[in-house]
Amino acid sequence: MGEYTIDIFKASLRDLGWRVNETIDIDERWADADASRLAPLASELVQLRPDVIACTGASEAKALQSATREIPVVFLQVADPISSHLVREYLSPGRETSPASRRGLRVRPETSGWIAEFS
Repeated sequence: MGEYTIDIFKASLRDLGWRVNETIDIDERWADADASRLAPLASELVQLRPDVIACTGASEAKALQSATREIPVVFLQVADPISSHLVREYLSPGRETSPASRRGLRVRPETSGWIAEFS
């Protein structure tokens, strides 16, 4: 997630009653526009065994999708998740990868937990 996006994300969590480092832990990883870092960073996050991982962008979501089939991945800012082969359809995305809606995150029941490395 970009710095602006992560700030909005954290503010939204605060509005919902979550408190970083109190009721929720968030571990951030940044590829700094270097696509070669995506797979190692995805593996690193998966090794932390979070409840959920959130990301922005199709390349980031694909790296996470390749790194895990067990940990739910919620992604933002992907123009066409179907053409990007991240999901099969919007109503039933399948696997453990879900798009967030434009009106806010809508996490399927099976993804319970919440976004970005929450434990």
